[in-house]
Amino acid sequence: MYFKIVFQGGSETDRNNAAKFLGLEARSKLLRIELTKIVSKYVRETEKNLQKLFEKGASLNAILFFDEADALFENRSHKNSNEILLTLQKLQQKYPLVVILDFPVRLKIPVSLESVCDTLVSFRSSK
Repeated sequence: MYFKIVFQGGSETDRNNAAKFLGLEARSKLLRIELTKIVSKYVRETEKNLQKLFEKGASLNAILFFDEADALFENRSHKNSNEILLTLQKLQQKYPLVVILDFPVRLKIPVSLESVCDTLVSFRSSK
């Protein structure tokens, strides 16, 4: 069984602590991934990077925490965002891992993401 969780809003500390807590409760290692570092302008290169991450996650029975996932969706003209989302879906079917997508700001969650998300956690701003 796997879960797709979206964290949004609140402070980075709160979102990171929640991810760490889930890792402790599941007795799983938490792999923090910066999407901006694995997304390439070439779709196939991005797919390869994601494949390697899921393989590593599966070998460690880890939770994958994609930090700053909003980078994919904040600019609706990002031509690869749909392909990346499809790749994530395919990899989740192959590797049953808990995946957390972190959105630092409250955005309108894209319909394409909403339809595959199991849980949406909205954090309150401390201000």
